[in-house]
Amino acid sequence: MRTSLAITMILLAALHSVDAHERLSAPNGLLEAFITAKEPDGTGMKLFVRHRHSPAPAILLLQNDRWIHAQWSPDSRFLAVIDHPDGHIADVYVFGITAANPARPDRKSVV
Repeated sequence: MRTSLAITMILLAALHSVDAHERLSAPNGLLEAFITAKEPDGTGMKLFVRHRHSPAPAILLLQNDRWIHAQWSPDSRFLAVIDHPDGHIADVYVFGITAANPARPDRKSVV
């Protein structure tokens, strides 16, 4: 009985991890980064960023064939990314992220 319960829990966890997408909300609550699988079989990763209250599509920042880890800065101005293109090296990127307020239209300057 315990063995079948353990196997069921392991299978459920495995199925959940295949479909799981990591979502990283910025501390200011306005921006969101998320990671999805690059390929249909779950290999590779894509990192996107978007304004949480905008209907605009997310922007692809980075993709690779292995895995990506991202973390927001405390002031929500930067997204630090560790790109692991293979099992031996890692590249670190820091993206400066700014977003216009999607609730307000762009103002045209009159000269």
